[in-house]
This record gives sequence, C-alpha cells and structure tokens, in this order.
Amino acid sequence: MATAPMPPGPDRDRGSRKHLLDLVCSPNFGSSLNQLLTGSGATIAAAPFPQPAGRRNKADWQEYYVEQYLTSRPIPGWSQSMPSAWWVNGGGTRPTWDLLCHVEVNAQPGILLVEAKAHQGELHWPGKRLDPSASVLSNQSHAQIARCIVEANSALSRSCGGVFNLSACSHYQLANRMAYAWKLANLGLPVVLMYLGFIGDTYFKGDYIRDDWHWQRVMGGYLQGVIPQQFPEQAHPVGGSGSVRFLVRSYSVQSVSIAPPPRALTNHGIVGVQPDAPS
Repeated sequence: MATAPMPPGPDRDRGSRKHLLDLVCSPNFGSSLNQLLTGSGATIAAAPFPQPAGRRNKADWQEYYVEQYLTSRPIPGWSQSMPSAWWVNGGGTRPTWDLLCHVEVNAQPGILLVEAKAHQGELHWPGKRLDPSASVLSNQSHAQIARCIVEANSALSRSCGGVFNLSACSHYQLANRMAYAWKLANLGLPVVLMYLGFIGDTYFKGDYIRDDWHWQRVMGGYLQGVIPQQFPEQAHPVGGSGSVRFLVRSYSVQSVSIAPPPRALTNHGIVGVQPDAPS
C-alpha cells in the first residue's frame, strides 16, 4: 500500500509544527490571528513579519530565538534591545519559539510570543536537566539561566500580584517563556504570550485536544502552583511602558497530522524522523 506523502516543508511537519505552518500559510492568517487576540487589546501589525513565515525553504520554516528575531525584524519605535548575554553568554543555547510576530497593543508596537501544542504530551513538565559530566561552561550557563528565571519570578511576584513559582527545576519550558516575556516587557515592550492549543488532531489518539473547554482545563492544571490563577487574560504593566498579557487560546486544525514516512535502511543504519524536543 502506498504511503501518503508528507506535506511540503520540514521533516517534522506534523503536530503543532504542522498546524502552526498551516495557520501562517493561510490567506486568512491575519484575521485568524486577530480572532485569537480578541479581548487582549492586541491586533496583528500592518507588517507582522511572522517567523516561521512559510514552507518554501528552511529560512521560512525555521524557529527563531527572540534575540535573533529582534535583530532581523526590529520593533518600530523600540529604543531598547535585548541584551545578547542575558540568558547565556556567547553561543549558548537559547529558547526558540513556535511563532514570533509583530503586533500592536493599544496602538503601541509590541511582540507576540506563541507556544503551540497539538496534544497534551507536548506540554513540558520537567525541569532543565544538567548532565553530571557537563563541562564547566555548561554548568555556568545552567546557573545563569536559573538566575534569569529567579529574577523574572521575583519581579513578576512583586508587580503582577500573586505568588509565582517559576524555576529551572520544574516546568522549565513554561519558566523560560515567562522569563523572556517579563524581560522584554521590562525593556519597554508590550508583550503577548500565547499558549495556543490546536483542536482536533486525532492522529495523537488519546491525548489530542478535543475542544476549547478541554484545552482550558489542561492548561489550568499545567499552570497550577506555578502561575497565579488570576494572571492569565489580564494586562499587567511592567517597567515603564512595557506590559505582559498571558493568553490561553485554541484553534481548529485544517487537517490532521499523518504518520512520518517509513524508516529507510541505509548502509549507515536506520534513518528516521526524530521526535521533537522541547526548547
């Protein structure tokens, strides 16, 4: 039996990655994104510069880290810049994002940060691992990242109400997303951080996201004890002109994911598609 072809684009074009690219490539991208932003005070910018931007080539579908994105797609009128050595020094690993995009928040230029999921298993609960045999540089980077998260946690707890429990030791992906959102806001940017759940990808069988109510319940459990219950869906001023909005939104998939191509046996062993790793 013939195997259905994979959609054009990256090898891992399935799950949240597939659905995000489907959304970005849609002629209704702008209106769909504005619908997702309803009630937040944010709208897509006239020149949104989304990244990923499409499926034509690797440069289009590549996921960027914030520093990289802001260098290539600066926010109009923003006089600050993201310190290159805040998270890690030099060439250390920084978090990449499912989608980065220019928005306007109450008519002020800002940035949208999106973390997308197609099933519950994509939510990352563990902390940041450090190999016992890690190099001195890796240990230093790990400690620096932990300090950044502590800095953000303390500042958010002071300015946004409620007690945050962001840590490198648990819910690391959520912690680094929140830390970056706070840092950008503290540098004067309006920031919208959206956890986007894609509804109806039955390829993932038992843990796919069934509807918006289901996604809200799943995220409620995920955030419990880490982010105050009253924090999402509100505008929180940070610093001088910055602000943070945390949104939990859902969007129906255009089509379900399909299985990756069968593994091929080569002279060098088995070649297959590797699973996604949280950033």
